[in-house]
Amino acid sequence: MAVPTQYWRFTTVKYWLAVGGAFWVNTYEMLTGGAEFIGDVPATTLVDALVDFERGLHATQIYFDRVVISTSQEDSRPYDPMAGRTVPVGAFGLRTGGDKIDLNGVLKVRRAATSGRNGKIAFRGVLTENDVLANGQGFWQLDSGSTLHPTGTAWTQSVANIGPLFSGALPGAEGWRFVMVPDSGETYNELNQPRLVTDFIPQGAGFSRFNHRYFDRS
Repeated sequence: MAVPTQYWRFTTVKYWLAVGGAFWVNTYEMLTGGAEFIGDVPATTLVDALVDFERGLHATQIYFDRVVISTSQEDSRPYDPMAGRTVPVGAFGLRTGGDKIDLNGVLKVRRAATSGRNGKIAFRGVLTENDVLANGQGFWQLDSGSTLHPTGTAWTQSVANIGPLFSGALPGAEGWRFVMVPDSGETYNELNQPRLVTDFIPQGAGFSRFNHRYFDRS
C-alpha cells in the first residue's frame, strides 16, 4: 500500500551504446510541491527539466533511456515498483567538440545546502580532453576555459533549465525544489527543517571507477 510522502527521488538512467550498453545513473532528491502519492507528481514537467539540464552537459554519444521517480528507491536492487514510476526518455546528449574521456572520468558538482554538509553529484559521459588539465601531482582539474566551468556556456545554459527548482518556481511544478534527503538512520524534522539545495556548482574534474557502487544503480 502506498504511503504518503513529502520527498521524491528522480533517477536519470543513461547508456553509452558504444561500450556494450554500459549504463549508469544520477539521482536528484526533491521536496514535493504538495503531491503525496505518485499520481500527484507533475512527472512530465519535472522530467523534462532534469533531462534538458543533463543533455546539455553530456556528449552526443550518451543515450538517455528513462527517468525513475520513486519514494523508496535504495542504492541497491531490487527496485520496488509499487513506490515508483518509470518515464521513458529516448534522447541523446547535445554537447559536441573534443575527444571524449572514458567513463572513469567525472565532472564533480557540489550541491549547496542551506544547512549541514553540502552534497555531491558526479557526472559521467561529460568530460572531453578540452575540459581538463593535469596538475603537478598527476590529478585532473577542470580547465578554466572549459564550457563546463561555472561561468562556461555549456554549464550556464544547461543549469538554467533547473534554475527554478532551487527556489520552487518551476512553471507547472510550483513548490517543487531540490532538497537533501537524510541517509538511512538519520533523524530530523523533515517537514519543518528540510535541507534545501540552493545551487549546483561545478567543482572540478576527477576519476571514479565505472563500476563504483555510487553509480551502479537503476
